[in-house]
Amino acid sequence: MSNLAQPLTRYCYRDYASWPESLRGELIDGEFFAQSAPSTTHQRISMQLSGQLWTQLKGRRCQPYASPIDVLLRRSHEASDDDAGTVLQPDLLIVCDPAKITGRYLRGAPEFVLEILSPATARHDQVVKLRLYEQHGVQEFWTLDPDTRVLMIYTQDRPNHYGPTRVLEAVGKTPLAVVENVIVDWDEVFEEPLPELG
Repeated sequence: MSNLAQPLTRYCYRDYASWPESLRGELIDGEFFAQSAPSTTHQRISMQLSGQLWTQLKGRRCQPYASPIDVLLRRSHEASDDDAGTVLQPDLLIVCDPAKITGRYLRGAPEFVLEILSPATARHDQVVKLRLYEQHGVQEFWTLDPDTRVLMIYTQDRPNHYGPTRVLEAVGKTPLAVVENVIVDWDEVFEEPLPELG
């Protein structure tokens, strides 16, 4: 995860949307952070989790999405979506408000976000994006370390504030707190040995 923005240059969604699709990354308060392609392990886990969420939410109001998808988080001084200085690409998310879904992106905080950590993104996800998700009202945020199978769960106990962090091992089944009757079955996610990293 590297910041490729020029000094004192602040970008917005208008700029971001004009860039080639091959330029992968996120905007955070106007700064561009480049991203490399995820690992095969990351993608296997993402696909398994996506399938579970899709199956359980099919036909329901809440809808799951997987990266790449733009999530615009506007500050109060940003007059329009085009002016938004923060555009994130969560690995997995659930949104329950149809008004947030546009043809090109999601507008505002999803109810649930899950980030699959990697050595290159772990600090960014657990510090920078955690702060943004909390400030903008993501009700439940999970981070998963695929190597250690450590799951960290952050749930809002009041508006824009996460309560005590729950740290669990990603085994058995874990229910979501903010979307009823949705669980993640970790035994299915990790049913096959993950390939050696290298």
